[in-house]
Amino acid sequence: MNMLEKALIVLLLLLTLSYAILAIVKPTVVWKREFISKKVRKPSDFDLLLTRVSGAFLILVCFVLAYVFLIK
Repeated sequence: MNMLEKALIVLLLLLTLSYAILAIVKPTVVWKREFISKKVRKPSDFDLLLTRVSGAFLILVCFVLAYVFLIK
């Protein structure tokens, strides 16, 4: 794997990681971003919880992918 491929992987992982952190810190913003429709409703507590859980899962995936592609 050359340097350009590694740089692209790092960039994509950082973007995904920043989105995941935003999902944990400000789940309302991420939820509204994902479910834009004509009938915008307020997200329920369960919706916000699932958004936070998906953010935590994305962080885990980022670390696993970083290990697989960059360290090994």
